[in-house]
Amino acid sequence: MILAIDPGLRFTGWACAKEQTLIGCGIAQGGEGTLWDRARRITDAIEFWCAPRPKELTVVGEKPKVYKQRLAKGDPNDLIDLSFLLGYVIRGLNPTKIELSLPRDWKGTIPKKQDLAKYVIHQRILKRLTPTELVIYRKGLHAFRLSEAHNVCDAVGILFWYLRRPDPNGTVSLCLHHEPK
Repeated sequence: MILAIDPGLRFTGWACAKEQTLIGCGIAQGGEGTLWDRARRITDAIEFWCAPRPKELTVVGEKPKVYKQRLAKGDPNDLIDLSFLLGYVIRGLNPTKIELSLPRDWKGTIPKKQDLAKYVIHQRILKRLTPTELVIYRKGLHAFRLSEAHNVCDAVGILFWYLRRPDPNGTVSLCLHHEPK
């Protein structure tokens, strides 16, 4: 099984696949409390939804990236907490293989004009879903607000990047620079 994680301090998106097929996705909520408490809750939620644990588990995650100040949003110190959280979750899942990607690895570079960049990348991701996978994706979002949905979509995008999943037009990945380690 392959599990993709888009880490977040309060909401972490996840998506899992067997072979080339999306079999589940959703949001693991960290909630309030200490960073350790949130990391533990996120790990427990992902383990619950991905049970039973397979013999072979590959975890693919988005590696937190420090941007130049003019490109950054939010407090850059949050990336320290985010890195801890991602490490805790990965360790808790005890995968047989780990791969981390920078945002630009799986998204490519799209000029940021308000939220247009997110919209473009999410449209590219959603085009890759089969009708059955679209039902699974919608189920993964059912209990969450639209403002939290991007976490799931990003996790699916990270998963498809790793799988080199083509879109209906034949483009192999969201970004053509994918070279798994």
